[in-house]
Amino acid sequence: MLLELWSPAIPQANTAEKHIQFRSGLNVVLGEKGASNSIGKSTSLLILDFVYGGNSYAKSDAVKHLDNHEIFFAFKFNEEVFRFSRSTDKPNEIKKYSDTYQSVETILDHSEYVHFLALKYQFIENEAVFRTAISSHFRIAEKSNLKTKDPLEPPFPSSKEKNLISLIQLFDRYKKLEEVNNTLATNKKKLNYFEYLHKEIKKIPQSSAKIAQYEQRIIQLQSKRFQLESNQSKIPDATDRKIYQEKKLLEDKINNTKLQLKIINERKRILDSSDHLESFISSDELEEFANFFPGVNLKLLIQIESFHQKLFTLLEEDFQYEKTLVQKESINLTEELSTLYQQLDNLPIKTIYATDFIDEIIKIEKEIDSLQRKIDLWKEWHSSKNLKIELNRTKETLYTSIIQEIQDSLNNELSQLNNKIIGLDHFSPRLFINSSTSYKYETPHDSGTGANQRSVILFDVALLNLTVLPAIAHDSFMFNDIEDSTISKIIRLYSEQTKQVFISFDNVQHYQNDTMSIIDESVVLKLSSSQKLFGRSWNVKSSSEYTERLPGFDYLI
Repeated sequence: MLLELWSPAIPQANTAEKHIQFRSGLNVVLGEKGASNSIGKSTSLLILDFVYGGNSYAKSDAVKHLDNHEIFFAFKFNEEVFRFSRSTDKPNEIKKYSDTYQSVETILDHSEYVHFLALKYQFIENEAVFRTAISSHFRIAEKSNLKTKDPLEPPFPSSKEKNLISLIQLFDRYKKLEEVNNTLATNKKKLNYFEYLHKEIKKIPQSSAKIAQYEQRIIQLQSKRFQLESNQSKIPDATDRKIYQEKKLLEDKINNTKLQLKIINERKRILDSSDHLESFISSDELEEFANFFPGVNLKLLIQIESFHQKLFTLLEEDFQYEKTLVQKESINLTEELSTLYQQLDNLPIKTIYATDFIDEIIKIEKEIDSLQRKIDLWKEWHSSKNLKIELNRTKETLYTSIIQEIQDSLNNELSQLNNKIIGLDHFSPRLFINSSTSYKYETPHDSGTGANQRSVILFDVALLNLTVLPAIAHDSFMFNDIEDSTISKIIRLYSEQTKQVFISFDNVQHYQNDTMSIIDESVVLKLSSSQKLFGRSWNVKSSSEYTERLPGFDYLI
């Protein structure tokens, strides 16, 4: 459970010794009579969401108007206290402390921290499920997640299908569905591969009639092979055929290597013949040229010839490099050719068969293997199609069973809670799940705003009782349209919880003495217009802002 919280930014709890102390059950952030706004009630709950791994507070109006600050807090699990801090300017880093808040033991990234909380709160599912659960049921004004017709909707883009999966995960019933989904995903990859083979490279036929033709063709080929072998005094066994195939392969490789070597040697011959092409014009030859043509610029001719010599030097380097590569390639190919001849000589050829005969046998066997492969692929393809149908049927049956169980459990709990709050003579809210992508939540014959707000409160409490959801948070706006007598019973219901319930509340004087007593005992933080969360408000103009004149207007003083 959350044990304590403090921050230098909160005057009422700005040191470790002066912290906010939390308890199991109800924890109240109390406003004043008159329900003052902008004193920090909602922001207090946002800070709690921040402590549970949320990110809304770091982007809130409060942080925009304050300097970046650090929130210090502690959780208690099995009598062991764990102390942390999280800063608004580095929300992805969570510091973990030793015995006090003086010495940092380690720094966790956001994922590691949320994983830690998920494990401690005994979430069997992953940390993402934990965060979605907290975020969805911490109903705070700035998060805008009070959808009375859809209490499963989280404060971020989602779909009804995803919302139902989150509900199933919260009830720890997703494992078997996940196994089916994983098998479906694997089978889908196989089906995609088979579709590719069929459409792109025509490797699998479409119809069973074609498969029947392939099977008939295999029978014909087997008969032809039998007839060929019947005319031979000695039939090559599998080993002989394998050796013969290796011989053919080596001979093909030898011919290919010889062709490559011939091409490389021709390149080498051309490069070697180019070694004697170098020829430069001497200075004496240039001067003789100038005497013959008196008007020529001898200095310019000498510069041009010098440039040609430098260019030749650069090209000569590339030329020599190319010769080295060709020489190396020629040596490699010669060695490879020698190795191939050696391998050919080493083949244990014992019997010489007629080339035409063995070529025909090998050709027949290749065609049989090719046809049989297509038949096997076709059968596997259709087996995967049938598996997909069966898996979807299993998934639908399993999903229906799980969702029906969750729906019955929730509606039964909602009925009991509703009876406590408004009595047996009133309809209780109900969750109706129609399919994996469709559901609705309503109180039959009562669509009033107050009834809708009450139904969301009861939904969250029901999940608190039935699942591993560790805490809920309800902002003061959730009580605006609920009648006082019902609110009194809701407050008592909160106080009976063993898990933590955080609420912001005001106008306590409206309620009966026993309700006021419960709230007084549960207050963890009191706020008012004179005692704001951060000691000040930013929605009120300063004196300079108040007296600022707009251009173009005359003011009467």
